[in-house]
Amino acid sequence: RLARDTAILILQNREKDIYQRICDFMLYAKVVQEYLNVEDFAGIPVENVEEVLEERRKQLFVQNEKNTTSLFAYFQLRMESFEGLDSINDEWEQYLKRLKKLFLEKGKEEYYEDVFKKFRAYMKEEKREYELEQLMVYYAFLFLARCVDDLNFWGKAQFCVSSFLMMRDMQIERFCQKNGSYTKEDCVDIARIYAKEVEHSGENLEYLEEEFLFEEIYQCEALCEQIKLEV
Repeated sequence: RLARDTAILILQNREKDIYQRICDFMLYAKVVQEYLNVEDFAGIPVENVEEVLEERRKQLFVQNEKNTTSLFAYFQLRMESFEGLDSINDEWEQYLKRLKKLFLEKGKEEYYEDVFKKFRAYMKEEKREYELEQLMVYYAFLFLARCVDDLNFWGKAQFCVSSFLMMRDMQIERFCQKNGSYTKEDCVDIARIYAKEVEHSGENLEYLEEEFLFEEIYQCEALCEQIKLEV
């Protein structure tokens, strides 16, 4: 519980950019997992966490300097994963079809990245990045506590961030469809569609756990690249 609460505090630290906080959240989750792997529960850092994170950021920077994967390529790979879910509602299928038609069928990498940048700028200008924080805190509160059963803290963190990324793609699609507008009601609606398809389906949760375990795009370095601190 202390580790979960510390992870949430990292996400709520508004002295930092929300995207930096999400990357810090992942780095912290990796540290927690290392202690869990050797059953050193008392050693899990819950104080002076910034010192631990600073060292991990340096390591991450060195690793990601060599990464040349584009945002669009990551988007394509995410779509491949999430298309493998068992569809349990028509809204989800329709959303995936619209995403493919808008971005994949056009095959325009520049278009996806341009919309991505415009959406991020829009949320910042509207002072609504707190909605992104709330989304991540919700997932962290909901899923990190479940690691008590399997001690897979990192796996639960992967779910939190991967869900954030997939919902971001859904938000970008809605932003396009509404000609550069995105309301709080849109945010709630997208969260509802995603929850119905993923969070409420044991089969789909198990499928994603397998994806997180073996697919490179769900490892810490790749997830941080997909968050993209700078665009």
